[in-house]
Amino acid sequence: MDLVSMPTLERSTTLILPLNPTIGATIQNIGSADFGAGGNIPEIINAGVGIDPDIGFGRLLFDIDYDDVGNYLYYTGDSLWLHTHMGIQYQFPAILTLSAG
Repeated sequence: MDLVSMPTLERSTTLILPLNPTIGATIQNIGSADFGAGGNIPEIINAGVGIDPDIGFGRLLFDIDYDDVGNYLYYTGDSLWLHTHMGIQYQFPAILTLSAG
């Protein structure tokens, strides 16, 4: 008997959803402006990632951002919750959008 034509007892299905990842970063106030007695504006670096999975019915977005990577703006320490912002957005049809975060 040919191995190719042998029946199998196992069937499996794999659902592959392309996640369409996005990575971004910003640098604000490049060079740290100094206003003498008025204080200075520090350079701030922000970074984030997002996914836009193909769900076939509308559009779904998940995003997470980490603000002020160098901890110059918030003088409260390295609090993860103070710096992290998360959001989700669902769009269907093109004119109706539901956002949270």
